[in-house]
Amino acid sequence: MNTLLNSVSLKQLLIERKVNTLWMTASWFHQVVESDLSIFEPLDYLIVGGDVVLFNYTNKLRELYPKLKIINGYGPTENTTFSTTYSIDKSNG
Repeated sequence: MNTLLNSVSLKQLLIERKVNTLWMTASWFHQVVESDLSIFEPLDYLIVGGDVVLFNYTNKLRELYPKLKIINGYGPTENTTFSTTYSIDKSNG
């Protein structure tokens, strides 16, 4: 858990394990964007869900990493998986 909440440790883990796809809750995603955008550099795909994903955070990320595919995943808790997804190609705002 400490690795996930520490931006330096998280970035190091993603690089060491050659992670190219990451799933995050919306609140964790918002927190990481505010702390260190470079964490997303090694990723090809980012899936964010569990709550409302705010466009100002996805816009910041898309400006810096335009090739990163950002996907908003949604599904009710009792489903324990995504029921629908939406590729965030451009954000309103």
